[in-house]
Formats: sequence, structure tokens, C-alpha cells
Amino acid sequence: MATKRKKALFTIVEGESDSFFFYDELQKICKDEHIVIKAYNGDIFTDLQKQNTPIRDRVREFFADRMDNLRVSDFLGILHFTDTDGAFINDDKIIVDPQQDGNLKYDNNGIYVNSIAQQAKIQLRNKLKLEHTSNARKLRNITYKRTEVPYRLFYLSQNLEHLVFDELNVPNSEKGNRIVGFMKQQTTQNPVETLLRDHFPGRSYKTNKYNDSWDYIFQDDHSLQRCTNAFLMYDFLQELLELATKK
Repeated sequence: MATKRKKALFTIVEGESDSFFFYDELQKICKDEHIVIKAYNGDIFTDLQKQNTPIRDRVREFFADRMDNLRVSDFLGILHFTDTDGAFINDDKIIVDPQQDGNLKYDNNGIYVNSIAQQAKIQLRNKLKLEHTSNARKLRNITYKRTEVPYRLFYLSQNLEHLVFDELNVPNSEKGNRIVGFMKQQTTQNPVETLLRDHFPGRSYKTNKYNDSWDYIFQDDHSLQRCTNAFLMYDFLQELLELATKK
């Protein structure tokens, strides 16, 4: 009897620190599968070089270019994490402070910039982020070589460090070491799951948790707040594992 081929979970994150945070957790859940985590090293939703490419095609291209010699049929699904970057706020929350050090500063009350030019840049970024995440959140699969691969997008507060440490504006050079240090210091049994559950936005859900969690983050200034819908990845992963057993 032939040995059943091992499946893989493709995971898209924005940066290296996200990989450190999620890898062990995903491996714990999908213990019999390969975990393939690829960092975009930026934001796929606001990449100006891809401005005329629909978000479904951007995700497909990123996936197809980084499959690590695996076949498309080898993949359970695509898990995608993105920062909100406070991007779903009204323009009046992008505040110009000419005395500010640095071009950009994130806060729980708004986004602060030091010039009109930087304000216009962030307004454009936010417009692109809203447009493309609005489309990506509706995607349920990515088709490649006539094969549909289940897909789901989750948000991580303004960024991962905001979620984990309740801190904003952590220098990029410190992020990886801070997350690794956090993971090493944890003594509870399920630190990642607990953190994600504790910061899942509590509300009454009219349709389903996933759709309503996205409706929530798009409203008012919620994208500036410390919250995430990544706790719902556990439901998605369970669906993927159950689907794999039927194939």
C-alpha cells in the first residue's frame, strides 16, 4: 500500500517576526503536514509596483513563485496574515505635525505625519489597503493550474508588535528579536492561542464571525485598536484538515 503523500500549508506573512510568531503554532496544529511560511517583506495590498494587478492575481503569483517544488495539489490551503496599519480610518485621523521627528508615527488615536506630502502618501496607501483587503476578505480560494486552493485572510491589529506587546513604532531592527524573546519566555500551555482569543473583537455576530470581524475592523477607528481576527484561523485549519481526510 502506497504511503499517503504529506500535505503542506502555505502561509503568507508581512515580515520575518510574523514567521517566528506563527510557525510553531501552525506546526502544532498541522503536526503531520509541512508548514511553508513566506514573508512578502512588505505589504502585498499597497505594493505600488503591483498597482494594476487585482489582489487575487497578486496572491496567486506569490503562491506560484514560492511553492518550494511542491505540486499545487500538495497544499491544504493558503493562510494569509496582514497588519491593519490603522489604514481603515477617515482621512481626518491622519494628522500633520511639522515638529514630529520622522515621517510617520502610529498612535491609538491616529496616524501622525510631519508634512502634507507624507499625509497624501498615507492617504493613498490607506485607499489601496482598504480597496484590496475588501476584495481579499471575500476570497475563498485561489485557483492555480485549474486547482482551487482554499484561502483565508486574517488581520493582526496595527501590526504584530501592537498585538503582542501593546506597543507601536517598534523599530524594524528589533522586531524579530523581540518576538523570539517573547516566545521563549512563555510558560503557559497555549500562549499564542490565548493571545489571539483575548484580542478577538467581542461583539454579537449577525451572520458569521469571519465576515463580521472584518465589518468591525473597517468601521470607525477600530483599525487603530489592539484587536485581531486571527483566532478564527483555528476554525479554518480544522476545516482544511477535515477536508484533507476526505480526499
